[in-house]
Amino acid sequence: MALANTPLSAINPTVVEDCGQQQLDLSNEQAQQMIEDRHDPYSVLTKLTKQWTVFLIALAGFFSPLSANIYFPSLNYLARDLNVSIELMNLTITAYLICQGIVPSFVGDAADNLGRRPVYIAAFVVYLAANLPYRPNTAPSLGPVLGGILAEKASWRWIFWFLSILSGLCLILILGGLPETARKLVGNGSIQPTGVNRSLLDCLQKPKSNHTTSRPIRPRFQAPNPIACLRIVFHKDTALVLVTNAIFYVNYSCVQASLSTLLMDIYGLDALQVGLTYLPYGIACGIASFLVGQYV
Repeated sequence: MALANTPLSAINPTVVEDCGQQQLDLSNEQAQQMIEDRHDPYSVLTKLTKQWTVFLIALAGFFSPLSANIYFPSLNYLARDLNVSIELMNLTITAYLICQGIVPSFVGDAADNLGRRPVYIAAFVVYLAANLPYRPNTAPSLGPVLGGILAEKASWRWIFWFLSILSGLCLILILGGLPETARKLVGNGSIQPTGVNRSLLDCLQKPKSNHTTSRPIRPRFQAPNPIACLRIVFHKDTALVLVTNAIFYVNYSCVQASLSTLLMDIYGLDALQVGLTYLPYGIACGIASFLVGQYV
């Protein structure tokens, strides 16, 4: 830009030559990078490592719907023991759903900048700490069944003990064996992660070869920007899908939250029987997911 606004007579030929050489070197470097990238696999992780990673991520993702539904059958017991109204207990569900909707906009951005492992570890540490003091925390169908069994055969407190034990085991598996997959940090998996991004299993294995054409630079810490993900709302195609699913989820949450109380008050069912009434929804969702994956 400075050269463009400078008279030709005032330009030093040496400066022009240096600038042109730098631009040529940069172009050659970029071209070489593109050529070499074609020969690099998208991921150097083995098939077994990929399967293990998918298993851990699926297990971690299981906690969100499990926690949101596991204590529905125990709402009456909780309200009675804590000496509060059912309406006040329902506010805990509302608070959980609000957090469930807001938090991903923060952790998603953080996972892109800091890596997947730190975000998973931090999330499970907070989750574990929240369940230990018996604080009411809120798999759509399996959760109520488990919650009904625990509440009926033991106590509603065992719901949170169960979540604490299960999340603690998941945290140990993540600390020990979840590989870092953020491409900004490890590229296609051939760059050795450092610090918390490196699992205990990586520490025991032989160092990986750092031969790779792409050298991702570890980005500086940036505060998560939850507003960035809202841009997708203003796309017509995605906005229609989001609004449709939002309407469905609102109705679904209202029915799920009130179903247990109504069934107990009207039909006199216990917590275990109420939990079993949530199974048809889960079975139907499983069949629908299979059919959609096969034919759509």
